[in-house]
Amino acid sequence: MRIFFLLALLSSVLVSSATAQVIDTSKDTIATRVQLLGADCALFPAVARLPAWLPENKLPPSRRFTPTTSQAAAAEQVMATVQLLQVNSTPKTRRDSTYARNITQQLGQYYRQYFGFYNRRKQPCLLINFLGDVAFSAEDIGLRLKPPGYIPQWLRAYLFIGGGGANHWSIYYNLTTGKFYQYWHSLDLSGG
Repeated sequence: MRIFFLLALLSSVLVSSATAQVIDTSKDTIATRVQLLGADCALFPAVARLPAWLPENKLPPSRRFTPTTSQAAAAEQVMATVQLLQVNSTPKTRRDSTYARNITQQLGQYYRQYFGFYNRRKQPCLLINFLGDVAFSAEDIGLRLKPPGYIPQWLRAYLFIGGGGANHWSIYYNLTTGKFYQYWHSLDLSGG
């Protein structure tokens, strides 16, 4: 039954609008995997590529940094207390409320991708990308043998899951102010 579910999930991920978009990276952009407060986190180096539609992609290398374990731990420590619907000032829909409730209930189940950058005030900030229990690659779910030294997809590149509902969301965290800002889920890049 589980194999059937995984095959159905993989085919829906590959065929439907809920496809993962991956940016190829080189060996020097592979994330460091750390466990923090029960969360599985990937700390990406400053040179890791981000999608063109993210403003951090356009920052010069001097405005990017590799997050440290302690910086990610600071964000994780207050993550459970953030009220997602209060982060953005945009009007909320019923769907936004449902996603926020589901995200809060499943917070410990997400894979996290951390990217560091300095804002215009030169304050260190984190872009945190959350990924639910979805198929990242055929190797990750056991449909293909993992080659020697295989590195899971979520540690190699920023993943974006369009149409994934509460399975994909992102938020920013300002390390200087200790505040979260600009939360969005799935394809709702205006903020959820």
